[in-house]
Amino acid sequence: MEDVKGQLEFGLEEAGNLNSYIDAFNTDDGYEPQANPVPTDHKPGSWCKVEVLADRLENAEELWHDSDAKLPRKKTQYELLTGFLIDSEVSDD
Repeated sequence: MEDVKGQLEFGLEEAGNLNSYIDAFNTDDGYEPQANPVPTDHKPGSWCKVEVLADRLENAEELWHDSDAKLPRKKTQYELLTGFLIDSEVSDD
């Protein structure tokens, strides 16, 4: 009950980003990001992508966007030797 009372007094909008929310409620349960991010072309694992993720967290945005850059799928040895895809659902984009 104390958490609910704290939420009503503080207000979810005022909690802002995840860090502020945790400071206010001592948990991340119930936290919802406030905005959708802009897609990024930075490759997964790059320092630039890590910086983008940190900015998204700070700005109370979703961490991932469906259109973020992805690593290319590696072909299997069978695909390299024969040119045939094993899984027909996988595209070679």
